[in-house]
Amino acid sequence: MVCVALGHRINRLGSEEQQSRTALSERFYRFWGLAVRSLNEHLDREDARTCDMVIAGVLTLLLTDVSRHCPGIKKEERPLTVFGNTTSPASDLLLPDAALSALPFLEQQYGAAAFLFQLCPLPLFAELIRINHLRAQAAAAAAAGAGAAASSPSSTPDRLSHAAAQTLSRIQHAFSPSAWADAKANSRQTWLLIARIYQTATALYCTHALQSLSPSLSPSLSPSPSPALLEEGLALASAKRFLVWPVVVLGAACGAREGTAVDEIRAFVVQALLALAHHSGSCVPLTAKQVLEAFWASGQTGWDACFARPYVFTGQIAVDTRRLYGL
Repeated sequence: MVCVALGHRINRLGSEEQQSRTALSERFYRFWGLAVRSLNEHLDREDARTCDMVIAGVLTLLLTDVSRHCPGIKKEERPLTVFGNTTSPASDLLLPDAALSALPFLEQQYGAAAFLFQLCPLPLFAELIRINHLRAQAAAAAAAGAGAAASSPSSTPDRLSHAAAQTLSRIQHAFSPSAWADAKANSRQTWLLIARIYQTATALYCTHALQSLSPSLSPSLSPSPSPALLEEGLALASAKRFLVWPVVVLGAACGAREGTAVDEIRAFVVQALLALAHHSGSCVPLTAKQVLEAFWASGQTGWDACFARPYVFTGQIAVDTRRLYGL
């Protein structure tokens, strides 16, 4: 708990307070070392290794690397793994088949809900699951070779290309932000803005993560990265903490482009992530900033080149967002 409090305080400090950040960081690592040492000592004692405090401590450490332990908590963390898979290499996605199998249940159980997770409209959340599954299929087919693809018709290039094009079409045309916002009891303009932000981010993710599967997903035919909607969303204090993922997607989508406009978008993304880190007291936006800056500097292209290892870039893990209804 001390480490959690110190980490929150460090992330709330501005870049101009480097001396304070350094001092707090030293305290953080000192307490982290004490926690690890204490757990080791308790685990070595047969009479103490099963007590609640030790189990809670072990779980806390495991959750710092949640992507490696998701199979054991997949039911509780399925929404988190869906967003995490969007910023992970296609060859290392977590439970894409399980997420797709659970989709009918999610649509039936939460179809009338205001939101499922991160304020992402459920129809778009469903498309994220499908995109992740397509990426996993394409990666598996590429690894297995042409012979295996021929024996599995569902993974043929033509079928994957058709499915990718259909997915983008549903995101851009079948989903209506206006209709989704109309279904909310109040704050229609806020819900409309959120829906448009997530629709744009989902379309960008679909285009850039699947463009190798279908010519129809060429960047020239996809939505142009633009910070306009996000600028409005980040001005809403009660909604901004849910916009880390759309900001990251915007930064990744402009990675392969060049020009003054792209430089301006990158500068916007950096400043937005710094502000989100300060607002939330979380290191997640700062990690995203480091990943994106490394990608931009590398000169590489492609979604997997940006996210060479699994990440989870969400700013609000809890799903209790009832206060948004009072906007």
